[in-house]
Amino acid sequence: MIRTLALTLLTISALSACNQCNVNTGSYTSAGGSEQSINLTLASDNAFIVKHESWQPGQYEKRDTSQLRGAWTCSNNAITLKTNSNTYSAELITIGENPLGLDSNSKAIMFNENTGVDYLNKQILYPDSHNN
Repeated sequence: MIRTLALTLLTISALSACNQCNVNTGSYTSAGGSEQSINLTLASDNAFIVKHESWQPGQYEKRDTSQLRGAWTCSNNAITLKTNSNTYSAELITIGENPLGLDSNSKAIMFNENTGVDYLNKQILYPDSHNN
């Protein structure tokens, strides 16, 4: 009986370790430039919002804004964002040396090359300073 209980606990522990999420909730933003900005908010209830703003040079006050909303999941460093009609994949990466003055050990979110949304392709979103 004790052996069966021990094996059950070991199995549960192993399954939990396989589903570990290394991604912190909070806000992640693009580095700016190129007349656009992207902000991703990952909530603790697994909801997400991606806010994209774009504008013509010198026309920030006339910017266009769009949003994606849905649910997010992760396994280790792999992140999946799901809306009603699409799925987007990204990965948690270590920033390394950077011109932004961020700690080189900080983690950022990098979207895959073919997301289906041009502004997300290969985009790197950096953690806001107040992320967990």
